[in-house]
Amino acid sequence: KKRNRSLLPLLEMSASEAKRPAASKAVCGPTPTAGGERWTPAGALQALGLDVSALETSETPLTPELQFMLILGKLKRQLRTGWTRRGMAMHNVESVSEHMHRMALLCFLAPPELNQQHCMQMAVVHDVAEAIVGDITPSCGISKEEKRRREHVGFAHSFNNTIFSTLSWYETMEYLKSLLTQANHVKAGEDLLALWLEYDNGATPSAKFLKSLDRFEMLLQAYEYEQEEGNPHFLQEFFDTAAPKIDHESVAAWTRQLQAFRKHE
Repeated sequence: KKRNRSLLPLLEMSASEAKRPAASKAVCGPTPTAGGERWTPAGALQALGLDVSALETSETPLTPELQFMLILGKLKRQLRTGWTRRGMAMHNVESVSEHMHRMALLCFLAPPELNQQHCMQMAVVHDVAEAIVGDITPSCGISKEEKRRREHVGFAHSFNNTIFSTLSWYETMEYLKSLLTQANHVKAGEDLLALWLEYDNGATPSAKFLKSLDRFEMLLQAYEYEQEEGNPHFLQEFFDTAAPKIDHESVAAWTRQLQAFRKHE
């Protein structure tokens, strides 16, 4: 039975859901930066309401540890761009943090030849740069393939009058690592960056599993949205584009199960 979500009373939402931005304010592209044309993590954080330079020089300065913790909190409020651009009701759009959390839990089902704990760690790190950068999808004008090519040549792109280099993802991870290093968590910072680089390079068996799992989790979410909206197959485009790219054997098997179940509903 189709559910009319527009009739859900506001009081049924949590406080965080009620504060989410309106759909018309969803931005495709990197977080705008403040204080200059070139995109920087500190400038983006200032635009997000966390002026690190001011807090560092205040009477009670913000420690690097607390900076790191507060930055991670942005993941809970960074909505997944693919759904906002598809017109989903904003109070129902998942955050980057929610996406990574289910991915980490799905790692309990990782094949035995993989290190389960290592996969979980990579799952909760793989999108952490989006706390500052934002959630950039192929529909924003940079495909995964083009993003990688541009990273290698240091290509810069303009979004919202901000010069944004695709090296900025790496720059963001270096920034987060530096915060942990300043807080004497040197190994934690090294591990954070190493896990992100492993996923980004996509060469190890664990990273290949996570790349497929990333796409599969998105398909699970698409199916759930179709059910919640009472509108079967209206997110077919996500299945058409993501399913053929799921090449890990275990994850591909789950994908076939989901597609078969969805087909006969």
